[in-house]
Amino acid sequence: MPSMKYFNKFSRDREGPMRAITKPIASHLLVRLIPYLNRVNQYRASRDQMAEDMQIPKRNLSNALRDLYSADVVRKVDKATYMVNPEVTYAGDDRQEAVITYLWDGLPSKVPMETLDDV
Repeated sequence: MPSMKYFNKFSRDREGPMRAITKPIASHLLVRLIPYLNRVNQYRASRDQMAEDMQIPKRNLSNALRDLYSADVVRKVDKATYMVNPEVTYAGDDRQEAVITYLWDGLPSKVPMETLDDV
């Protein structure tokens, strides 16, 4: 696995949503989140479980989620479900990408930041 320094440089050198990530902890969270995504690019867990799975303190987790959210890399599906932008990553073929993109486009891109703390 490449180092976080490499990933951060890689993400800033690209166009699209990855370029808007401003905090290294957000990149760190994204890298750790990807293996936990289900078939539709979603991760479902309580905030405590997410902090444990990602090995990130809760306070840092909130800051990282805010950064990923403001960069439009992550959107909230419901109280304990997050979805990663299919432009960033997805698993599957073209048909799966179409399904994930359809789901992503149906989610609101702007939710009040305080709802991120309600996990």
